[in-house]
Amino acid sequence: MNTRSIMVAALAGLTALSMAGCGWNVSVNRAPLGPTKTQEIDVPMPDAKDQVWDVQLDPAVGEVNVTSSGESLVQGTIAYNTDMLKPEIVMGSNSVRVRQSVPTNVSFGPGVKNEWEIQLGPGQPMNLRIHTGATRGTYELGGLSLRTAEFALGATDTSISFRKPNPETVTDFTLNGGAATVIVTGLGNLNIRRGSITAGAGTFRLSFGGELRQDAEISLEGGVSTFDIDSAGNPVQVIASKQGLSAIRPSSGWTQNGSTYSSPEMAGSSGPKIVIRVNVGLGTVNLLSSR
Repeated sequence: MNTRSIMVAALAGLTALSMAGCGWNVSVNRAPLGPTKTQEIDVPMPDAKDQVWDVQLDPAVGEVNVTSSGESLVQGTIAYNTDMLKPEIVMGSNSVRVRQSVPTNVSFGPGVKNEWEIQLGPGQPMNLRIHTGATRGTYELGGLSLRTAEFALGATDTSISFRKPNPETVTDFTLNGGAATVIVTGLGNLNIRRGSITAGAGTFRLSFGGELRQDAEISLEGGVSTFDIDSAGNPVQVIASKQGLSAIRPSSGWTQNGSTYSSPEMAGSSGPKIVIRVNVGLGTVNLLSSR
């Protein structure tokens, strides 16, 4: 079974289970497929360059590719082959939301097409929210002027990267994942002040490389999950909760003092650092240090 089939099957199964668990007598309808349609999106840059915009993307299923290479605030295309996935573009005074509103009694079978190719424009201060269903996504968001960043991921296979420094300070970074495989790189470039990462069951690889300009404090919580924390050249301190039953496995170069683990970059460091407070139930936390 290919990745797309797995994702749509997962979405259909989760929908049916949730309705059955609630005791609802609702039949699940398979979304009818048709010819591919393409929705073009072009939200121009605002005249007020210092105005903070709320930008939200809500893909339901399928393939998602988002980059920071746009000339407009939000531009791109969405190609879909069922009217159940017809995109909506909701505009506010300083907000834009691109969403797909799918009824709870609709499922998607093999053959469904939903391909997002979106470019966001750097230079405009932005609060970014990305809420996904069963998707496979690639997000290269380096260089965007982010004030806050929120990712709520469903059954997903997702790669998020920040290859260029964020010129703004992210006062709140949130990453929530369900049954997900998530890779995030360049977190040092994001310029986080505080953040929280929560996982249900899945695998998360978090790499904190990049240009670290201020202290960052991040909480990490999860159930039966595996987390790889890579300091990637920046000083990182991991503080484990005494209540958790997780296995913390430091690699060579990490040091331990009680429930506190320090990356090799902490030795002799007097600049900003990243503090991660870990509370993981039955999961595994691997501490790595690549350069």
